[in-house]
Amino acid sequence: MRRLTLPPRVVRRLFPLPSPEAILLIFVSIVYRPALRAKSDADIIRDAKREALGLPPAAHVEEERGPRGPRMATDEQVMERFKKRMRK
Repeated sequence: MRRLTLPPRVVRRLFPLPSPEAILLIFVSIVYRPALRAKSDADIIRDAKREALGLPPAAHVEEERGPRGPRMATDEQVMERFKKRMRK
């Protein structure tokens, strides 16, 4: 079987290389998704059970927990913990 080969300048004209901006845009739109959380096995099993019962899939666990980051105790909670330690 005979292979068809084209000269490099014809190939470059037919298939031009994308600009660096275009490459970055492709990377950001397809590959880089920091907010996308992969489902764990437990999430998949729970959603399958809900689907078998005819219910919609459960909401993401992160949405139920609230925003990311440390939860800060109020002054009252800190004072209660201090009093408990002092009583011991």
